[in-house]
Amino acid sequence: MSVHQDRGKWKAKWRDATGRQRAKSFDLKRDAKDWDAHVRRLSQRGELAQLDAGTETLAEHVESWWRMYAAQTLGERTRGTHAAQWDKHIEPHLGHIRLRDLDAQIVQSWLADLADLGVGLDTRKRSKAVLSGVVERAVEWGRIPSNPVRVAKLPASRRKREVQPMPPSIVESLRHQLLLRKDPLGLRNATLVSVHAYSEEHAADPRQQDQSSTADGAATGTAACRSQRVADGVRASERRRACVPKE
Repeated sequence: MSVHQDRGKWKAKWRDATGRQRAKSFDLKRDAKDWDAHVRRLSQRGELAQLDAGTETLAEHVESWWRMYAAQTLGERTRGTHAAQWDKHIEPHLGHIRLRDLDAQIVQSWLADLADLGVGLDTRKRSKAVLSGVVERAVEWGRIPSNPVRVAKLPASRRKREVQPMPPSIVESLRHQLLLRKDPLGLRNATLVSVHAYSEEHAADPRQQDQSSTADGAATGTAACRSQRVADGVRASERRRACVPKE
């Protein structure tokens, strides 16, 4: 290892972990000296290979990842899913970036680009998971010190809309209309409406009903229950739950 001047530049020379002669040029002598000291410290710790760690692109790294990890540990279906995500959503945007240059800002920008292209949230989450797995192997193999994909953020999944059960007044109105029909399916369909509306899984607590429909719902529901219980073929226990007047 040495530092010398060559054609107006300061050069630091050293031999890498494979014994190959290497050199790096600097405008300032102190920068060349600092680099030389850095190389000496790595050499003393047996870590000269770190000088080139992470210089391969993400696309180049994926070739090793596929051969050394995916092909050995992932099932065929999972490999196919990962390959589809990589080819469509990851490689065109990030394949050219060196591993050591990949940071959280680049990953966050990539996720924003996917959103701008209309890629759905679930697909963005799957693509992020695939990328994170690929980069995590680079960390394990000593190519980079940490995984920047982990700190990138995506919005939380939207909560599914809660099913709002219909109040008894509307249920009974539907049943009444079905029973007025002059076809054989009228009674059957009215019964199905009752079963679905008043079963334990779907019935709403009368106390949680909208207060504005309390009197109407209770009166209509109670009268309809008493007059149609047998015809509907609904179990008495289910009908009683629907007939309780709301408080």
